[in-house]
Amino acid sequence: MNQEFIPFVSHSLEEDDIQSVLDVLKSSWIVSGPKVIEFEEKLKEYFGCKYAVALNSCTASLHVLLASLGIGEKDEVITIPFTFIATCDAIIYQKAIPIFVDVREDTFNIDPSKIEAAITKKTKAILLTHYAGQPAQLDEIKEIAQKHNLLLLEDAAHAIGAEYKGKKIGSFGSGVCFSFHAVKNIISGEGGMIATDNQEIADKAKRLRFFGIETDAWKRVCSEDFWFYEVSDLGFKYNMMDIQAAMGVSQLKKVVKFQKIRDQYAQMYNQSFSQIPEIDIPTILPEVKTSWHLYVIKLNLDRLSINRNEFVRKLRELGVGTNVHYLPLHMHKYFKDNSNYRYKDFPVSESLYDRIISLPLYQKMTPQQVERVVDIVIDLIKKYRR
Repeated sequence: MNQEFIPFVSHSLEEDDIQSVLDVLKSSWIVSGPKVIEFEEKLKEYFGCKYAVALNSCTASLHVLLASLGIGEKDEVITIPFTFIATCDAIIYQKAIPIFVDVREDTFNIDPSKIEAAITKKTKAILLTHYAGQPAQLDEIKEIAQKHNLLLLEDAAHAIGAEYKGKKIGSFGSGVCFSFHAVKNIISGEGGMIATDNQEIADKAKRLRFFGIETDAWKRVCSEDFWFYEVSDLGFKYNMMDIQAAMGVSQLKKVVKFQKIRDQYAQMYNQSFSQIPEIDIPTILPEVKTSWHLYVIKLNLDRLSINRNEFVRKLRELGVGTNVHYLPLHMHKYFKDNSNYRYKDFPVSESLYDRIISLPLYQKMTPQQVERVVDIVIDLIKKYRR
């Protein structure tokens, strides 16, 4: 490689983010305390929801959300196979059954026209994913959920900053789960959040995130009966630390700035690739604003003498890190061994997997790096064009 390698992703921490963590480390409280409360308050204001519950990951958030809603053994939860395993893990942790519905060819989000065929008497919820940061068709899906008396839940791990019909993701549904993992648009190292307008869900989630204890340690230390606690539910060890929350508070101040950078780079990619017939650029529906967590292209393989895997390897050899999001869940060994789903059950997801590549897109990139990625991709297209 003659030039510096461009990684697929690199987190963006600035001096004020680092200082915010140092301030907590130098304080008398580093676990769940005032910074977690502040982060929750800031996110409530940002999302426009009534309650926000901080946890140590989005996976924990999804699990606690399902547990708070009483979803349990043999209940069915509709979701998609074209997502990260965490979406489905949360269902399985509750001994519930994930029911897969295929995605749309253009947006990679759940196909609303296929949902009702998957609903049975055991169905309790629809857990949708906002793939790559583009919101799914919430109005249409909400109408289906209401018709069948189902909960509508959202895995918004990719979608902080995204909007649906002018409203931020985080203000719809019974519960919306976000991620602040180190590769996300804003980060807390590891971290997650449940946004909801339902006080009962929020109160139970706060108990379940820390062993089912009624009051957390910070509230107890500030009370007269600091020594007393009582367990009311079988809970988990899913609490966020102040160290993480401090980073999250600092990063949240920059969410608009970060989004503008991602918008700029996505448009640079779009403009460069839109006239290349071997590449399909992302389809963004007019009623949504995507967070551009991922920039995913589809290769038109019938126009190329190279397959997707070879294309990815060539990009790496030329100095560009990429990824593939995702191998459909039913194609993983776990589901082959533990479900009745088989290859060809979800043809859209399977076809997409064979053709997609996620290109670098993050705020730490420079416009020159974006241009270099473009040049390398187009050079490869020209070299392997049929």
